[in-house]
Amino acid sequence: MGRTGALRVHILWPIDPRRRPIWLVALWLGLAFRVYALLVLRNPMDVLFSDPARHWENAKSFLTPGAQGASNPYLYQLYLFVVQRVTHESKLWIGLVTAVLSVSYPLLWYLFARSACRNRINALRFATLLCWLPSHISIFSFFMNETLILPLTGLALWLTQRTLRTGSPGSFVGTATAWTLGVLTRSVVGPVGLVCVAASWFRVRAGRLIALAIAGAITAALVAAASIHAHVVLKRYTPFGDNSVVAIYFVSGAREYTINVKGYGQYVFSSPSLYNSPFKPFADFKSIREGIVPVTLDPELHGDDVRITLRNQTERNLKKLPRLVFENVVYFSFGHPWPTAGAINDRADVICLHARWIWAPLIVLSFLGSVLYIARRGVAFVPLLAIGFIFTCYVLGQMTIMEGRYRMPLEPVVLLVPIWLWDSRRRA
Repeated sequence: MGRTGALRVHILWPIDPRRRPIWLVALWLGLAFRVYALLVLRNPMDVLFSDPARHWENAKSFLTPGAQGASNPYLYQLYLFVVQRVTHESKLWIGLVTAVLSVSYPLLWYLFARSACRNRINALRFATLLCWLPSHISIFSFFMNETLILPLTGLALWLTQRTLRTGSPGSFVGTATAWTLGVLTRSVVGPVGLVCVAASWFRVRAGRLIALAIAGAITAALVAAASIHAHVVLKRYTPFGDNSVVAIYFVSGAREYTINVKGYGQYVFSSPSLYNSPFKPFADFKSIREGIVPVTLDPELHGDDVRITLRNQTERNLKKLPRLVFENVVYFSFGHPWPTAGAINDRADVICLHARWIWAPLIVLSFLGSVLYIARRGVAFVPLLAIGFIFTCYVLGQMTIMEGRYRMPLEPVVLLVPIWLWDSRRRA
């Protein structure tokens, strides 16, 4: 474009998106808005209901867990327990702590993107877009596991990339620790984390065995603490959460399940996906699920009763499984990210509801782009990461009723892939 053409464009649109200061300003405004959203618009203490209330109560009874506390993932309960003790449950201080967590999320992912992209401005563009995602702002206004797994995954990926580049034993220990913390928050990151840790260890140049021993000791200590926390109630070692009841719920074809834990009472659960059409407002998609499946858990049987129930429900509903898997794909790809959409029904709720339409196209684009890149130009970390996460979510993560919220750990990855592919277009 000639000088006259450039001047004409500048007059019509004075902000040049190719310039780094514009993206820096947009990022800092986004970070400031994240703080404002928590301190002014919606504090997590204002929305204690359903899952957020469950996490809050689990944390309050962390040292003497009940049935739900023992069966839920360990680390978020520990985090919230520490927050409760440090802040003395002050609404202002909890808002400030959560604001720090919310701000750290796009910054940690920026560090990863900066290490993965050739041009830093592309990493800055990615972080800015991530910072302004409606549901990824709103989720921090609720006490949910995603508020911890999102920044933890960014940290783990940055440390992984750093270890692959430098071969530092200290960086490897950090990588293994970060992924362990991530798995103890949401087990869905486990398969990708395991591959990342293994690949990182092979790149360590000196002190490889010492680094492995230290990382192994830290991982063992964290997993042991989570295992003991669950064993106190369930009499089983389930450090990553008790997924057996969730699996029964999935294969049963029921709309709800009731679980009676001997000595600890009974509670009822149903997935919010079943009450909100994933194609709203364009179509009404209805699940075939109906009824209630009762589950009885006697801790003294060490899981034998749960395994029998799972086997019986699987055999009874085997013909339904293809349809149930199809529903999972639909809910995961198009479902609303409850509770950021469908729970409060305010303006932010509506924005989050409609913003979800970007993810299914981005998932397809990222998967195809990653496969084509590897086929044409060879193996690279970001394409492999995208394929690994997509495979984990759509294949390995099937033994639960999917929700749009479960898509959140994948969303930063599929947002990064198109930017990374653009960034790498001129690489040899």
